[in-house]
Amino acid sequence: RSGQPFSWSFGATENTNAAGRSDSTGTKLGKIFGEDTTFSSRNRELLYVPTASEVCMGDFGVASPEECKVVLSSGGKIGNNTPKSIDIQAFNDFLKRTGLDKYRGQVVPRNAFHSPWFHKIDMRIAQDLPNPLSGHRARFVLDIENLGNLLDHKWGRAQAVPFPFVAPAVDLDYDRVNNKYVYSNLKSYNATRVDILQSVWRVSLGLMYDF
Repeated sequence: RSGQPFSWSFGATENTNAAGRSDSTGTKLGKIFGEDTTFSSRNRELLYVPTASEVCMGDFGVASPEECKVVLSSGGKIGNNTPKSIDIQAFNDFLKRTGLDKYRGQVVPRNAFHSPWFHKIDMRIAQDLPNPLSGHRARFVLDIENLGNLLDHKWGRAQAVPFPFVAPAVDLDYDRVNNKYVYSNLKSYNATRVDILQSVWRVSLGLMYDF
């Protein structure tokens, strides 16, 4: 079956603010996008992919070129937090490896990406057994679930972006002094996780008797 659709979105850096709440509750993204924290805490704000000319390196509160719309953090302090810097080359590589580079200059559409396909092969071996009773049938059964994973641990693995099927690409902040978005803490290009229960192989033996 095909992979679960998911969306690339914004995240927010953990940071205790004046209200005494952390960004994991959606406080920061809620303020930037004007959303209730019930929604912003789920990181569903879709990612904006800047064009090459719209990106520059810098620190929060430091003036940047007028054409620059998105500042990649150089690691300068933001409030009580020091975010991880983003190198422009690393950012461009991330966009290329994820396929996000084709959305430069726009907001990435919802559910525009899919987790990997999932392939699973099950096998049953059954052998009829001698039975002296007319109309009755006895069978020995060997069931192998996810045969591919039994043969190779890289096969038959179910990988998907976890619910609610969004993958934060960067942490977002907003520099009100310079009217710029600030991206920091670039995430992994592979946002999927392996579902252990669906990915392991199982073997069962049984005796079936029909009468």
